[in-house]
This record gives sequence, structure tokens and C-alpha cells, in this order.
Amino acid sequence: MIHALRHPRTTVESAGRNWRPTALDRAAEPETCQAVHERFANGWLMNTNSLLSLADEHPGRVVRVRLEDVPAGMEAIADAVGIRLPIDHPAVNATAPRPEADDARLETAWQRWRQPLAATIRRVGYE
Repeated sequence: MIHALRHPRTTVESAGRNWRPTALDRAAEPETCQAVHERFANGWLMNTNSLLSLADEHPGRVVRVRLEDVPAGMEAIADAVGIRLPIDHPAVNATAPRPEADDARLETAWQRWRQPLAATIRRVGYE
């Protein structure tokens, strides 16, 4: 099994933009934006901890890959899972510009939900 990790902030921002775009529209209330981010942050935490536990219970059967660490190796992962993203896609390259990066509400949301994720963030090697 391949456990593909992505930084939680990038994951949550992307999930919000893809699954709840109207809730994150600049006209949306800040509380709505916050609630959407917290929902996806909790999802990241639950899924990541579940897969980390699975890896602990079955040593050697789960390969953990942080997407930001392997942009050159993404072709191998893409071949394995049958998905291709351009090398400059934010899911692949953490330094690629994200369209939502200038939204101050996202920075506020990140500051609020970063702490509850801190232990898991450290466990998977993010800062």
C-alpha cells in the first residue's frame, strides 16, 4: 500500500477549493470559511492517523511518501496509481504558486487549526 502524504495546509486548502468552492468564495462569511477548513483539517488528521496506525500494525506493508519530497519520483508513483499531474501542480511541488495563497482568511484558519494537528504534522515529518 502507498500512503501518499501531502502537507496538511495544502491538503485542506485544496479540498476546500475543490469540494466547497462557494463556501470559500471571497464573499463568504469568515465563519463559514473557518468551518470548512476545520472540517477538512479534521479529515486530514483522522485519515493520516488511521493510515499511520495501519503502517505501525503492519510493518513493511505500507510505503509512506510525502509528495513534497519526491517531485522527481512522481512519475513512479503516477505509474503505480495511474494518475498524472504536471510537475508544477501544487499537489506535487510544494513551491508551486497556489491560487488561494493570497487569501488572508486561509492564513487565519491555518493559525487556528495548526495546533490541533501539530503532533501528527511532526509525526509525518512536516514542520
